[in-house]
Amino acid sequence: MYCREMTASDMIKELIARRDIRGLGRETRNRNVLIRRRAVQALGELADPEAVPQLEQAALNDSDQFVQQWSIDALRRSGRSPAAVDSLTRIMFGSDRRLRSLAEQALRSLATEEARASLALRDRVVRNQWRDIAGSGDTVVHPLSILLGSDLYATWPTARRKEILQYAVALGAVPPPGHRKDLAASGLFISGVHTIGDLIKGLTHRNATVRGAAADTLAAAGLPWTTRPMYRRFKREIRGDGHPDVAISLARAMFNLGDSRGVDYYRALIVRPDSRAAAEAARALAEIGHIETWEILFWFVTSPPPESGFRNVPTILSVLEASGAKAVAGLKHLIHHEDSKARRLLVELITRCGSPEATSLLGILALDADPETQHAALDALAQINTREAAEKLASLVDEAPRSWVLRALATITDPTGPMKIRQLESTATTLEGIVLREGKALVGVSVQLLQAHEGQKDTLNWRAASARAETNSEGAFALTVFGINPELPLQLKIVPPAISNRSGGESFFGDLKLFQGTANRIFAHLDPFFTRVLIEFRPLEDKPT
Repeated sequence: MYCREMTASDMIKELIARRDIRGLGRETRNRNVLIRRRAVQALGELADPEAVPQLEQAALNDSDQFVQQWSIDALRRSGRSPAAVDSLTRIMFGSDRRLRSLAEQALRSLATEEARASLALRDRVVRNQWRDIAGSGDTVVHPLSILLGSDLYATWPTARRKEILQYAVALGAVPPPGHRKDLAASGLFISGVHTIGDLIKGLTHRNATVRGAAADTLAAAGLPWTTRPMYRRFKREIRGDGHPDVAISLARAMFNLGDSRGVDYYRALIVRPDSRAAAEAARALAEIGHIETWEILFWFVTSPPPESGFRNVPTILSVLEASGAKAVAGLKHLIHHEDSKARRLLVELITRCGSPEATSLLGILALDADPETQHAALDALAQINTREAAEKLASLVDEAPRSWVLRALATITDPTGPMKIRQLESTATTLEGIVLREGKALVGVSVQLLQAHEGQKDTLNWRAASARAETNSEGAFALTVFGINPELPLQLKIVPPAISNRSGGESFFGDLKLFQGTANRIFAHLDPFFTRVLIEFRPLEDKPT
């Protein structure tokens, strides 16, 4: 017995001397527990990443606790290898509590980013702080993928597994194939995890969200032959017991793969006399969101069909408006279309829908060859009422009719508007001011200049002589005044926002005398007792008294 043990010891020494990782790995499965212990110790001393799989198997499967403990210690010694950190992470998320603790201690002794990410995930698992996982950075994604394939994850209740699975997939973790059913039940289809067969089966799932997700993923797979089962499902979804959102997803997926049958179905509905069906079809075309479907809606409004279809124009227009910036993005390529009627409608849509590109698009349309389109675009820029819109209008003064540009600038109440007016027209009358109550600036207050009707001075019948401005965070406002009669009285009307149980929402008036052809600067003091405005002329830079 003694000689045999010595022979085995000499063999281990020889394997160490040769750095024979495979040979030592074989000895980790030796029937003699003493040889297994010495083999895992030797692998720890060599700290070769090639030994990681054998050490992990020994830690998880060996019946001897010292072999398990020394295998984990050997993995720690190889901890600068990402593979060793992954093995320790798998052990930490295993089913054996003692091994989990040993693996956690080994990871805490390492100073690598991968080890810290695994421990950060472990801490959040213990505290159920799933919403904080994203705060750990991208490095947490890999240990999340390990967690999803762990024994610990398999022991959790179904509801908790699904919740964690959704967070993990949203962060980019790749779950193992064994989670196909859980993923599908949550409406999540992952490339490399699910097969095309899984996706086609998902089209018939009882949950509408799952069916829609399966359709979207089939479109991304790019296989035209899958439109056949999708169209069969589409015909079921458009029935009374189907789900309209799933039908839209199927029509979009089919269209992405070159099959327009779903889109053609909705195109036919928008011309029918049933306004409700037309509205749903228009919404579907907007949700599909292709350039072609946006154009179907756009040209319907531009050149509506005769008779019953004509009545659906307001419905289609409201759908486009409700689609907001997405509609503008889908239709902006028509900005140079040869049909002037189409360009005028585009101005209207940009004005109604809003878009991050609205100022630049309207700036192009403000130079249109069609005067009606040009005028509408200038007015639409004024309605945006921002610094960018004012600067864009001012830049057009030599390219568009000057009087049109100045008239549009005059309706801008952003301080940049009056400033640009003064630069372009030195004789313009502008009014800048600050609204105060008890010495404090008022925010969000409506300010407008009024003038009495000629010949009705005694009856105080007033009309608007400027646009309506709103004070900013410093209580300041700016107005441009065009076409006032210097012989008739002016008033400044100020309406603070309504405040519960306090004065607000009521109108304050104050007599005002403007100096024509110059910049007027005032402080407007509200007098709540008499519901009036006391106006003080002085440089705007001065502090009010």
